[in-house]
Amino acid sequence: MQDQQSNLRFAGDVSLEEVALHTLNGQSANITAQVISAEVYEDLFSPFMTVSIVVRESVDYINVFPFIGEEYVKLKISTPNIDKPIEGKFYIYKITDRQYTKDREVMYTIKGISEEYLYDVNKKLSQTFKGNCGEIALNLFQKAGLNTAKTAFFEKTSNKTAFTAAFWSPTKCLSFLSTNAMNESTSPTYLLYENRHGFNFRSIDELLKSTTYHKFIKDNFSRSTINDNSAEATKEPQEDFKRIMELDIPVLTDYMEDISSGRLKSRIISHDLVTKQYHIRDYSVKKDTEHPPTLLNENPAYSQYASSNSMSTMIIMPRHFSNFTNFADVTNYNTIQKRMSFFQSLQKYKVTIQVLGRTDYTVGQVMELQIPKATQITKEQKDSPYDEILSGRYLLSAISHIITKEGHTCNMELIKNSIIMDMSKQR
Repeated sequence: MQDQQSNLRFAGDVSLEEVALHTLNGQSANITAQVISAEVYEDLFSPFMTVSIVVRESVDYINVFPFIGEEYVKLKISTPNIDKPIEGKFYIYKITDRQYTKDREVMYTIKGISEEYLYDVNKKLSQTFKGNCGEIALNLFQKAGLNTAKTAFFEKTSNKTAFTAAFWSPTKCLSFLSTNAMNESTSPTYLLYENRHGFNFRSIDELLKSTTYHKFIKDNFSRSTINDNSAEATKEPQEDFKRIMELDIPVLTDYMEDISSGRLKSRIISHDLVTKQYHIRDYSVKKDTEHPPTLLNENPAYSQYASSNSMSTMIIMPRHFSNFTNFADVTNYNTIQKRMSFFQSLQKYKVTIQVLGRTDYTVGQVMELQIPKATQITKEQKDSPYDEILSGRYLLSAISHIITKEGHTCNMELIKNSIIMDMSKQR
């Protein structure tokens, strides 16, 4: 690990610029030299980032500070020549795996989480929120909630709502709000998450329209080439960054899950105890032609022959009208089926890959995979050599930045809701 910013020497080169411990009473210590490894984790379905730092030292920081649950760690990691470092202040919530490696040397793991978590877990809101969903979300960040100085990205919402927080934390309020919010294209796909740019309250449907950030290829590419005039190997970092070192596909497809989860069809039965009325509504993703979900690739991951029934997934929910003045119905009755279908479809294809790391990778980006077909390639072959099911554009849903003495690697979880292959031509 480099200790300062410099030119990129090889793919996976990394600069661990700062790892510093801080206490509330002003004590601090730079422990960069004692770090064995560091891991920074982001998840599209989680409101906070986390870190895990393995330390080996003989200063006995546990007693010097001491560690009593009031400490923070400041972290800054960068890739040379890329001006997008990973940096932040993380609350230390746990110390684990303490071992004596020598007579007066110990090794242990520091677990940290974004400092806003401390405000969130200690703050409970008991009040009513009314108005535009996006404006409520912004208020929860700036005034009523997390007391954060980080950048917050809020996508405009087109609908209003009202709800009463019964001693809820700010993130619980925001998570509840995301299930009701619709963007200007009436897409009910909002999520609350943190990435290396800050906090986000955005519709995932809009993220899928983003341009491809990076392309990864699964092949037998050699990490070096031979010069014409010598036998020396020359590194090609930009080519190395494209290569997939490990590829894992836990489940290729599960049609039973598609049926039972409401990915294709569902039925909702709502009832109002006051008016003694109930309503039944069926939803089919194939018949959603007015505002169809955005696809990452050209074709949906189902054919016209897909067999399903609305009653395979049933939702029964109460509705209370006029609980709030000027608000007829504030439940997520109008969004729950489409939202459920969208997120189930988005995780239809899920793969994990390991690649050489860069600090500009973050959740919410669109990546492209090129995975070869598991078949013999002949000269007469006219179709694409790439797998038309697994290849294509994916959304980066989770990432672990792993920093060691050897360099920087990233474990990525990628998800998608569509395929390159045209299923209508398969029969």
